[in-house]
Amino acid sequence: MGKINIMQEKITNPEEKFYKYTYVDKLDKNREVFGCTAKNILEADKNYEAATGKDPRKQTNIACSFEPAEAEKEKDLAEEYEKTAIRLEDFISSYTPAGWEEPIGKVMHRFHFLAQDIAEMTEDYKRGLLKDKLDKKYKNPNVVSAIMDFFAK
Repeated sequence: MGKINIMQEKITNPEEKFYKYTYVDKLDKNREVFGCTAKNILEADKNYEAATGKDPRKQTNIACSFEPAEAEKEKDLAEEYEKTAIRLEDFISSYTPAGWEEPIGKVMHRFHFLAQDIAEMTEDYKRGLLKDKLDKKYKNPNVVSAIMDFFAK
């Protein structure tokens, strides 16, 4: 997280990048009291004032930090890939291929995927390359079918 010097000349952010601003109350164990995405500290302060009715520059107990908004998006995406990995593992475990009486999870080991695996599979699915890659990676066509069905939903 960066620190802001209000007296800086380049407060206007000429590159038009967005930052995630987080306001905390220093008197309350740095509890987060407000957060927003804005182009600069002045815009963030206006958002804070609109939401709380108080000017953060006049509150000595309020501190503000910031980070590029892209970092926040990447964190959110990584978290989503982790959740998707767990959903895929559960989906395969409960998937019953055509002609089978029991789901895959009853007769095979549980599959484990990482967030990076999901990111790659998602991109491959979008490009139409996933099935070919899965066919090479997994010998069991039922596992390939389960994964393809998962991404088709």
